[in-house]
Amino acid sequence: MSRDTQVAPAGGDEASFTGERFLPECPGEIAYEHWHRYAFARAFVAGKAILDVASGEGYGAALLSTVAIHVHGVDIDHDTVRRASRKYAACANLRFVQASCTALPFPDRLFDVIVSFETIEHIDGECQVRMLEEFDRLLKPDGILILSSPNKAEYSDARKARNEFHVRELYRDELARLLARHFEATRWFSQRIQCWSGIWSDSPPFAPIEALSIDDQSIPQYGSPQAMYYIVAAARSAAPLTAPIPRGSILTDREESVARRYETAVGQLIQHYRLVDELTAARDRHAQHVLHLEQLVLERERGVERQALRARELETAVAEQRAAFETAREQADTLRPEVERLQKAVVEHEQTIGTLQEHVRRLSDAVRLMYGWRWWVRYPVRRARGEPPPQ
Repeated sequence: MSRDTQVAPAGGDEASFTGERFLPECPGEIAYEHWHRYAFARAFVAGKAILDVASGEGYGAALLSTVAIHVHGVDIDHDTVRRASRKYAACANLRFVQASCTALPFPDRLFDVIVSFETIEHIDGECQVRMLEEFDRLLKPDGILILSSPNKAEYSDARKARNEFHVRELYRDELARLLARHFEATRWFSQRIQCWSGIWSDSPPFAPIEALSIDDQSIPQYGSPQAMYYIVAAARSAAPLTAPIPRGSILTDREESVARRYETAVGQLIQHYRLVDELTAARDRHAQHVLHLEQLVLERERGVERQALRARELETAVAEQRAAFETAREQADTLRPEVERLQKAVVEHEQTIGTLQEHVRRLSDAVRLMYGWRWWVRYPVRRARGEPPPQ
């Protein structure tokens, strides 16, 4: 928006952003894209009757109403039309109507200019044909259609992305063929968010603006970028399109929010790089520590393997001892009857020995008695001399 254009203030209930419809409250690049299209269209609509098809929340129709005689905004969604009507009720030359882009409730040849931004990709091929037929019916003989459409080659193919709300996106040649059925003359414009370094002169105010690019060591003229969106001004003849239009148009907001967002993002990115460096250094330290721990673990594993080998040797020795013990026990079990027999024999021998000892004792007693008697009878002389008996 330009600084000198005032739109009725917003108010009332607000819609939630889903990604399908742009809301004027949305900040950033998407706001630049949507607001810029309407700001660009103002050069075609001053003092004229305007139809804004798929007007959405009504911000663009309200902007056009600041220079047009009257503006009709059309949208298929009832709640959206209701919100827009409430929000911009103060705009006396602005009216919102619920209708489909393929069946517009207006008489033929009523409008000088029809604008329809980012509408055609939301309907299928048959509806696209019917929509352009409706535009042809409603435009005055020297009327102009200003239409935008995403360039499928850049919007989807190059980015390898898909917008779930788009039904049929178009390449440039496809869009050109659709328009050629009703409009012989066209002027094509490319739109894309870019990052620029700007240099302005305070005077003269209407000096031409150059566009440059950097190519290694040279600074060639900057050509048109690959369009993310096409904006086409179409008419039945070339005459309505002869009005001077700037070759290029630049739009920003007072706060330069996108540039500030990029500056903030770059600052955050630098901080993130520093954090990455710190994390990388910490990771390297941790990697060294992990390597040290891995070496310790390897040494422990080797020690465990040695212990396991020793344990297996001990288990083998224990098994051998156990087998020897089992063998000895089996031998003991085999020898036990013989031991019991020998023990019994020992008992019997001990009894025999006791009997023999008793017999020897009695014999000894008898011998002593015998020697005692003989001693008294046969050796009286010796006994008189005090000699002991013979042994």
